[in-house]
Amino acid sequence: MRKEQRCLMYNFVSRLEVTKMPSTGQKPGKGTYTCTSCGQSVTLDDHTDTLPPCPKCNGTEYR
Repeated sequence: MRKEQRCLMYNFVSRLEVTKMPSTGQKPGKGTYTCTSCGQSVTLDDHTDTLPPCPKCNGTEYR
């Protein structure tokens, strides 16, 4: 693997580690979040709102 390829791969992996999916109990900010288990959408109207468990399946991970 060439040096340029290694650098690109490292940068890609580094960004993946930083980009965590929001989960129940976090305050990810205003927006609409989709449950990774069932696809149900949850909208947070304020940056201080806490992400609840999914109202449909009680899932805890969102995208």
